Amino acid sequence: MEMFNQAFQERNVNNNRAQAVDRAIPANNRDIIILGGWYGPGNNEISNTVENFNIVEGKSIYLPSLNYPRTESASCVSNDVVFIAGGYDGQAGTDTIEVLKMNQHPLRWMMFEGKLPVKLFAHVAIAHKGKLFIIGGDAHKEERKISYGIYEVCLTPPYISKLLARMPRPRRNHSAELVNDKLFIMGGTTTGFNEDAIDSVVAYDLIKNEFKPCTPLLQPIHRMSTVSWGNMVILIGGSDKYGRSLNDVIMYDTETGQSERLPSLKRKRRGCFAVMIDDLIVVMGGKNDKQGCLNSVESYTMGSDQWRELPGMTEKRRYATAVLNPCN
Repeated sequence: MEMFNQAFQERNVNNNRAQAVDRAIPANNRDIIILGGWYGPGNNEISNTVENFNIVEGKSIYLPSLNYPRTESASCVSNDVVFIAGGYDGQAGTDTIEVLKMNQHPLRWMMFEGKLPVKLFAHVAIAHKGKLFIIGGDAHKEERKISYGIYEVCLTPPYISKLLARMPRPRRNHSAELVNDKLFIMGGTTTGFNEDAIDSVVAYDLIKNEFKPCTPLLQPIHRMSTVSWGNMVILIGGSDKYGRSLNDVIMYDTETGQSERLPSLKRKRRGCFAVMIDDLIVVMGGKNDKQGCLNSVESYTMGSDQWRELPGMTEKRRYATAVLNPCN
Protein backbone atom coordinates (compact mmCIF):
# COMPACT_ATOMS: atom_id res chain seq x y z
CA MET A 1 0.00 0.00 0.00
CA GLU A 2 2.96 2.33 0.65
CA MET A 3 4.05 1.89 -2.96
CA PHE A 4 0.53 2.71 -4.18
CA ASN A 5 0.22 5.83 -2.00
CA GLN A 6 3.53 7.15 -3.25
CA ALA A 7 2.51 6.53 -6.86
CA PHE A 8 -0.81 8.28 -6.31
CA GLN A 9 0.89 11.35 -4.81
CA GLU A 10 3.40 11.53 -7.65
CA ARG A 11 0.60 11.25 -10.19
CA ASN A 12 -1.27 14.15 -8.62
CA VAL A 13 1.87 16.28 -8.90
CA ASN A 14 2.82 15.24 -12.43
CA ASN A 15 0.29 13.32 -14.50
CA ASN A 16 2.64 12.03 -17.21
CA ARG A 17 1.14 8.62 -17.93
CA ALA A 18 2.65 7.20 -21.11
CA GLN A 19 0.19 5.77 -23.62
CA ALA A 20 0.43 4.05 -26.98
CA VAL A 21 -1.00 7.16 -28.64
CA ASP A 22 0.52 10.20 -30.34
CA ARG A 23 -1.99 12.74 -29.01
CA ALA A 24 -3.75 13.59 -25.78
CA ILE A 25 -6.95 11.62 -25.16
CA PRO A 26 -9.90 13.94 -24.34
CA ALA A 27 -10.63 14.07 -20.61
CA ASN A 28 -14.29 13.18 -21.19
CA ASN A 29 -13.49 10.10 -23.24
CA ARG A 30 -15.60 7.16 -22.16
CA ASP A 31 -15.73 5.13 -25.39
CA ILE A 32 -13.62 2.05 -26.03
CA ILE A 33 -13.11 0.50 -29.47
CA ILE A 34 -12.93 -3.32 -29.31
CA LEU A 35 -11.54 -5.21 -32.30
CA GLY A 36 -11.61 -8.80 -33.53
CA GLY A 37 -10.62 -11.78 -31.41
CA TRP A 38 -11.88 -15.33 -31.09
CA TYR A 39 -15.61 -15.42 -30.39
CA GLY A 40 -16.34 -19.10 -29.78
CA PRO A 41 -14.89 -22.24 -28.19
CA GLY A 42 -13.07 -23.34 -31.34
CA ASN A 43 -9.86 -22.05 -32.91
CA ASN A 44 -11.45 -21.20 -36.27
CA GLU A 45 -14.10 -18.77 -35.03
CA ILE A 46 -12.23 -15.53 -35.60
CA SER A 47 -14.09 -12.23 -35.63
CA ASN A 48 -13.80 -9.19 -37.87
CA THR A 49 -16.41 -7.21 -35.93
CA VAL A 50 -15.69 -3.95 -34.11
CA GLU A 51 -17.65 -2.57 -31.14
CA ASN A 52 -17.64 0.93 -29.67
CA PHE A 53 -18.38 0.38 -25.97
CA ASN A 54 -19.49 3.34 -23.84
CA ILE A 55 -18.70 2.68 -20.18
CA VAL A 56 -21.18 5.30 -18.90
CA GLU A 57 -24.17 3.90 -20.77
CA GLY A 58 -22.91 0.31 -20.64
CA LYS A 59 -23.82 -0.15 -24.29
CA SER A 60 -22.06 -1.03 -27.52
CA ILE A 61 -22.72 0.06 -31.06
CA TYR A 62 -21.11 -1.67 -34.01
CA LEU A 63 -18.55 0.19 -36.07
CA PRO A 64 -17.60 -0.93 -39.59
CA SER A 65 -16.08 -4.42 -39.66
CA LEU A 66 -12.43 -5.10 -40.37
CA ASN A 67 -11.55 -6.20 -43.89
CA TYR A 68 -10.14 -9.45 -42.49
CA PRO A 69 -10.83 -11.48 -39.33
CA ARG A 70 -7.99 -11.09 -36.81
CA THR A 71 -7.19 -12.47 -33.39
CA GLU A 72 -4.11 -12.02 -31.19
CA SER A 73 -3.49 -8.82 -33.15
CA ALA A 74 -2.26 -5.49 -31.77
CA SER A 75 -3.89 -2.07 -31.90
CA CYS A 76 -2.93 1.50 -31.12
CA VAL A 77 -3.87 5.09 -31.95
CA SER A 78 -1.91 7.84 -33.68
CA ASN A 79 -3.37 11.23 -34.67
CA ASP A 80 -7.04 10.19 -34.58
CA VAL A 81 -6.28 7.06 -36.60
CA VAL A 82 -6.85 3.58 -35.14
CA PHE A 83 -4.31 0.99 -36.30
CA ILE A 84 -4.70 -2.78 -36.06
CA ALA A 85 -1.55 -4.64 -37.03
CA GLY A 86 -0.89 -8.30 -37.76
CA GLY A 87 -2.78 -11.07 -36.03
CA TYR A 88 -3.76 -14.67 -36.63
CA ASP A 89 -6.14 -15.23 -39.55
CA GLY A 90 -6.91 -18.91 -38.96
CA GLN A 91 -3.85 -20.21 -40.79
CA ALA A 92 -0.85 -18.14 -39.76
CA GLY A 93 0.26 -14.68 -38.79
CA THR A 94 -0.29 -11.77 -41.14
CA ASP A 95 1.79 -8.69 -41.94
CA THR A 96 -1.10 -6.47 -43.01
CA ILE A 97 -2.24 -3.33 -41.20
CA GLU A 98 -5.71 -1.79 -41.30
CA VAL A 99 -6.57 1.79 -40.34
CA LEU A 100 -9.77 3.55 -39.30
CA LYS A 101 -9.63 7.34 -39.65
CA MET A 102 -12.03 8.52 -36.96
CA ASN A 103 -12.48 11.99 -38.49
CA GLN A 104 -13.50 10.53 -41.85
CA HIS A 105 -17.15 10.04 -42.76
CA PRO A 106 -18.47 7.57 -43.46
CA LEU A 107 -16.17 5.47 -41.30
CA ARG A 108 -14.43 2.68 -43.20
CA TRP A 109 -11.48 0.39 -42.52
CA MET A 110 -8.77 0.75 -45.15
CA MET A 111 -5.66 -1.27 -45.83
CA PHE A 112 -2.56 0.66 -44.80
CA GLU A 113 0.15 0.97 -47.44
CA GLY A 114 2.86 -0.03 -45.01
CA LYS A 115 3.21 -3.57 -43.68
CA LEU A 116 4.88 -5.28 -40.77
CA PRO A 117 8.39 -6.46 -41.68
CA VAL A 118 7.37 -10.02 -40.74
CA LYS A 119 4.08 -11.90 -40.36
CA LEU A 120 3.11 -11.96 -36.69
CA PHE A 121 0.47 -12.62 -34.08
CA ALA A 122 0.60 -12.58 -30.25
CA HIS A 123 2.84 -9.50 -30.50
CA VAL A 124 2.63 -5.94 -29.13
CA ALA A 125 2.33 -2.70 -31.11
CA ILE A 126 2.98 0.75 -29.64
CA ALA A 127 2.65 4.04 -31.54
CA HIS A 128 5.11 6.77 -30.58
CA LYS A 129 6.30 9.90 -32.40
CA GLY A 130 4.97 8.84 -35.78
CA LYS A 131 6.36 5.33 -35.60
CA LEU A 132 4.97 1.91 -34.82
CA PHE A 133 7.07 -0.31 -32.57
CA ILE A 134 6.43 -4.05 -32.95
CA ILE A 135 7.63 -6.28 -30.14
CA GLY A 136 7.94 -10.08 -30.19
CA GLY A 137 5.17 -12.37 -31.40
CA ASP A 138 4.78 -15.60 -33.35
CA ALA A 139 4.75 -16.26 -37.08
CA HIS A 140 2.98 -19.62 -37.31
CA LYS A 141 0.60 -21.50 -35.03
CA GLU A 142 2.09 -24.93 -35.69
CA GLU A 143 5.77 -24.22 -36.26
CA ARG A 144 6.10 -21.83 -33.28
CA LYS A 145 8.47 -19.31 -34.82
CA ILE A 146 8.71 -17.00 -31.82
CA SER A 147 10.24 -13.59 -32.50
CA TYR A 148 13.20 -11.99 -30.73
CA GLY A 149 12.66 -8.77 -32.64
CA ILE A 150 11.76 -5.19 -31.87
CA TYR A 151 10.87 -3.56 -35.17
CA GLU A 152 10.18 0.03 -36.13
CA VAL A 153 7.66 0.92 -38.86
CA CYS A 154 7.41 4.53 -40.04
CA LEU A 155 3.78 5.66 -40.32
CA THR A 156 4.51 8.12 -43.14
CA PRO A 157 5.64 7.40 -46.73
CA PRO A 158 7.67 5.49 -47.76
CA TYR A 159 6.73 3.43 -44.64
CA ILE A 160 10.25 2.18 -44.03
CA SER A 161 10.61 -0.63 -41.51
CA LYS A 162 13.71 -1.90 -39.78
CA LEU A 163 14.88 -4.19 -37.02
CA LEU A 164 15.87 -2.06 -34.04
CA ALA A 165 17.08 -4.76 -31.68
CA ARG A 166 16.88 -8.41 -30.69
CA MET A 167 15.53 -9.19 -27.25
CA PRO A 168 17.61 -11.48 -25.01
CA ARG A 169 14.94 -14.16 -25.46
CA PRO A 170 11.92 -14.63 -27.75
CA ARG A 171 8.44 -13.81 -26.46
CA ARG A 172 4.82 -14.20 -27.44
CA ASN A 173 1.64 -13.50 -25.45
CA HIS A 174 3.68 -10.98 -23.48
CA SER A 175 2.94 -7.33 -22.73
CA ALA A 176 4.82 -4.08 -23.19
CA GLU A 177 4.21 -0.50 -22.12
CA LEU A 178 6.00 2.72 -23.03
CA VAL A 179 7.16 4.70 -19.97
CA ASN A 180 9.59 7.63 -20.24
CA ASP A 181 10.88 6.60 -23.68
CA LYS A 182 11.53 3.04 -22.53
CA LEU A 183 9.68 -0.07 -23.62
CA PHE A 184 9.07 -2.26 -20.58
CA ILE A 185 8.60 -5.80 -21.92
CA MET A 186 7.04 -8.23 -19.47
CA GLY A 187 6.33 -11.92 -19.17
CA GLY A 188 5.09 -14.02 -22.06
CA THR A 189 6.15 -17.47 -23.15
CA THR A 190 9.27 -18.36 -25.11
CA THR A 191 7.67 -21.27 -26.97
CA GLY A 192 3.90 -20.75 -26.93
CA PHE A 193 3.48 -23.42 -24.25
CA ASN A 194 2.29 -22.72 -20.71
CA GLU A 195 5.27 -24.38 -19.03
CA ASP A 196 7.62 -21.96 -20.76
CA ALA A 197 5.95 -18.84 -19.37
CA ILE A 198 8.49 -16.42 -17.91
CA ASP A 199 8.66 -13.78 -15.19
CA SER A 200 11.35 -11.77 -17.00
CA VAL A 201 11.16 -7.99 -17.43
CA VAL A 202 13.50 -6.01 -19.68
CA ALA A 203 13.54 -2.33 -20.55
CA TYR A 204 14.54 -1.19 -24.03
CA ASP A 205 15.65 2.44 -24.17
CA LEU A 206 14.48 3.95 -27.46
CA ILE A 207 16.94 6.83 -27.17
CA LYS A 208 20.07 4.89 -26.15
CA ASN A 209 19.12 1.79 -28.17
CA GLU A 210 20.02 -0.55 -25.33
CA PHE A 211 18.44 -3.17 -23.07
CA LYS A 212 18.47 -3.21 -19.30
CA PRO A 213 17.35 -6.22 -17.22
CA CYS A 214 14.75 -5.35 -14.58
CA THR A 215 13.45 -6.99 -11.42
CA PRO A 216 11.32 -10.04 -12.38
CA LEU A 217 7.56 -10.27 -11.92
CA LEU A 218 6.11 -12.09 -8.92
CA GLN A 219 5.55 -15.22 -11.03
CA PRO A 220 5.77 -16.45 -14.63
CA ILE A 221 2.76 -15.13 -16.54
CA HIS A 222 1.49 -14.83 -20.10
CA ARG A 223 -1.77 -14.01 -21.94
CA MET A 224 -2.34 -11.06 -19.61
CA SER A 225 -3.27 -7.47 -20.33
CA THR A 226 -1.43 -4.37 -19.14
CA VAL A 227 -2.02 -0.64 -18.76
CA SER A 228 0.35 2.11 -17.64
CA TRP A 229 -0.32 4.63 -14.88
CA GLY A 230 2.43 7.16 -14.26
CA ASN A 231 5.60 5.12 -13.81
CA MET A 232 3.57 2.03 -12.99
CA VAL A 233 2.60 -0.87 -15.22
CA ILE A 234 -0.46 -2.79 -14.07
CA LEU A 235 -0.73 -6.44 -15.11
CA ILE A 236 -4.25 -7.87 -15.27
CA GLY A 237 -5.32 -11.51 -15.42
CA GLY A 238 -3.46 -13.93 -17.68
CA SER A 239 -2.28 -17.54 -17.32
CA ASP A 240 0.38 -19.09 -15.12
CA LYS A 241 2.86 -21.78 -16.21
CA TYR A 242 0.24 -24.46 -15.49
CA GLY A 243 -2.27 -22.88 -17.88
CA ARG A 244 -4.54 -21.72 -15.06
CA SER A 245 -6.48 -18.52 -15.66
CA LEU A 246 -5.73 -15.79 -13.13
CA ASN A 247 -7.67 -12.98 -11.50
CA ASP A 248 -4.51 -11.36 -10.14
CA VAL A 249 -3.86 -7.64 -10.60
CA ILE A 250 -0.26 -6.58 -10.00
CA MET A 251 1.18 -3.05 -10.00
CA TYR A 252 4.84 -2.96 -11.08
CA ASP A 253 6.99 0.10 -10.40
CA THR A 254 9.23 0.65 -13.44
CA GLU A 255 11.65 2.77 -11.40
CA THR A 256 12.20 0.47 -8.40
CA GLY A 257 11.11 -2.94 -9.72
CA GLN A 258 8.78 -3.40 -6.75
CA SER A 259 5.45 -5.19 -7.22
CA GLU A 260 2.26 -4.69 -5.23
CA ARG A 261 -0.98 -6.62 -5.43
CA LEU A 262 -4.17 -4.68 -6.13
CA PRO A 263 -7.69 -6.07 -5.52
CA SER A 264 -8.37 -9.20 -7.58
CA LEU A 265 -10.73 -9.32 -10.54
CA LYS A 266 -14.19 -10.74 -9.94
CA ARG A 267 -13.60 -13.21 -12.79
CA LYS A 268 -10.50 -15.10 -13.81
CA ARG A 269 -9.41 -14.11 -17.32
CA ARG A 270 -6.75 -15.07 -19.82
CA GLY A 271 -6.62 -13.41 -23.21
CA CYS A 272 -8.37 -10.35 -21.80
CA PHE A 273 -7.81 -6.76 -22.95
CA ALA A 274 -7.81 -3.50 -21.02
CA VAL A 275 -7.55 0.29 -21.26
CA MET A 276 -6.77 3.04 -18.75
CA ILE A 277 -8.98 6.14 -18.58
CA ASP A 278 -7.43 8.65 -16.17
CA ASP A 279 -7.46 6.65 -12.89
CA LEU A 280 -9.94 4.03 -14.11
CA ILE A 281 -8.97 0.60 -15.46
CA VAL A 282 -11.49 -1.18 -17.69
CA VAL A 283 -10.85 -4.86 -18.47
CA MET A 284 -12.93 -6.81 -20.97
CA GLY A 285 -13.44 -10.29 -22.32
CA GLY A 286 -11.01 -13.15 -22.14
CA LYS A 287 -11.65 -16.74 -21.17
CA ASN A 288 -11.58 -19.05 -18.17
CA ASP A 289 -12.16 -22.76 -17.76
CA LYS A 290 -15.39 -22.38 -15.79
CA GLN A 291 -17.25 -19.81 -17.90
CA GLY A 292 -15.53 -20.14 -21.26
CA CYS A 293 -15.32 -17.11 -23.54
CA LEU A 294 -16.48 -13.92 -21.79
CA ASN A 295 -18.33 -10.76 -22.74
CA SER A 296 -17.89 -9.54 -19.16
CA VAL A 297 -16.55 -6.04 -18.41
CA GLU A 298 -15.08 -4.92 -15.08
CA SER A 299 -13.75 -1.54 -13.92
CA TYR A 300 -11.47 -0.48 -11.10
CA THR A 301 -10.78 3.02 -9.80
CA MET A 302 -7.24 3.36 -8.50
CA GLY A 303 -7.32 3.57 -4.72
CA SER A 304 -10.63 1.74 -4.33
CA ASP A 305 -11.04 -1.64 -2.64
CA GLN A 306 -12.74 -3.73 -5.33
CA TRP A 307 -13.58 -4.18 -9.00
CA ARG A 308 -17.04 -3.30 -10.26
CA GLU A 309 -19.00 -5.33 -12.81
CA LEU A 310 -20.24 -3.31 -15.80
CA PRO A 311 -22.78 -4.32 -18.46
CA GLY A 312 -21.17 -6.72 -20.91
CA MET A 313 -20.00 -6.30 -24.48
CA THR A 314 -22.36 -7.31 -27.26
CA GLU A 315 -20.11 -10.24 -28.21
CA LYS A 316 -18.03 -12.71 -26.24
CA ARG A 317 -14.38 -12.22 -27.18
CA ARG A 318 -10.96 -13.54 -26.21
CA TYR A 319 -7.59 -12.40 -27.50
CA ALA A 320 -9.24 -9.33 -28.97
CA THR A 321 -7.65 -5.90 -28.66
CA ALA A 322 -8.96 -2.51 -27.55
CA VAL A 323 -8.10 1.20 -27.67
CA LEU A 324 -9.70 4.39 -26.43
CA ASN A 325 -11.80 6.09 -29.08
CA PRO A 326 -9.69 9.20 -29.85
CA CYS A 327 -12.55 11.37 -31.10
CA ASN A 328 -15.20 11.68 -28.37
